[in-house]
Amino acid sequence: MPYLVLDLLSGYSILKLVDNHHKEFAFALWILNPIVIYISYIFGQIDIIPTFFVIFALHYARKVYPILLILLIILSISMLSYLF
Repeated sequence: MPYLVLDLLSGYSILKLVDNHHKEFAFALWILNPIVIYISYIFGQIDIIPTFFVIFALHYARKVYPILLILLIILSISMLSYLF
């Protein structure tokens, strides 16, 4: 269940990153991507957690919040090294 929530939140962050003409395509590309589905739900890897933090950091990179950007990247790296 947390994988689904993080997938949807990642898709929402992608919606906020992409311009208006390509929003639906980018969201569908993320949600319907067979690699994301396979790794998260079939194979059971937890790579979606650091991936979510990186996408969320990119969202704040566009808004020019460097401290929050750095903290989210550090959190992503620490989650990846903690989980493995």
